[in-house]
Amino acid sequence: MFRKQSTYVSGRRRYGRMRAELPAVLKTWRGTSELAICDLSPTGARLRSAAALKPGTRGVLHWLDEVAKGKVVWQDGEYFGIAFRKAVDQAAIDRTYARLSEDAS
Repeated sequence: MFRKQSTYVSGRRRYGRMRAELPAVLKTWRGTSELAICDLSPTGARLRSAAALKPGTRGVLHWLDEVAKGKVVWQDGEYFGIAFRKAVDQAAIDRTYARLSEDAS
């Protein structure tokens, strides 16, 4: 089960990140990997998965009703960073935050 914790965080990043632990799927040419989004911003996400997702892996990330194309840019143990090819609309981030808030209620 995924823990649904969500808050906006910011620091040295250009965009704030929404901390969340929600299920997602990354589809690559090698197949489909189930994972969790640990934090999310318009330009990328930190993911957690047991799958071997190496830097340079390209794919399509699916969460809730949202989709974003991106590339894995770093990996540290079971954590991965994905940079989105095109920034996700802030409205998609807001919808995700709203959905998590509803589910937590």
